Amino acid sequence: MKKILRRCSAVIIDYWIIIAVVLLFQLKKYMYILVFTLFILKDLAFKNASIGKKICGLEVRMNDNTKPPIIILLIRNFTILIYPIEILMIIFFGKRIGDYIFKTSVVVKK
Repeated sequence: MKKILRRCSAVIIDYWIIIAVVLLFQLKKYMYILVFTLFILKDLAFKNASIGKKICGLEVRMNDNTKPPIIILLIRNFTILIYPIEILMIIFFGKRIGDYIFKTSVVVKK
């Protein structure tokens, strides 16, 4: 499977998991805070991969192929606030804005 297709699949899986958590617990009052928090923390689920990335065989790495520090995993996800642009960036360039800013890449796990 091509990397961009894997990455888009991982994003869809992550979105559905977050939506399922919100619906399961019916946290309407705190929904926005919960969704934002889950998006920020998602890459900590498997050290350097979200659940969607793990299922699709992907992980986050620094551009020099080292594991990113936890702080990078957290702050790179703040660009999710502009998620429509982020999705387009993945489709057309294979990287999110957060990847460019924090010098990370999502790679196929070996």
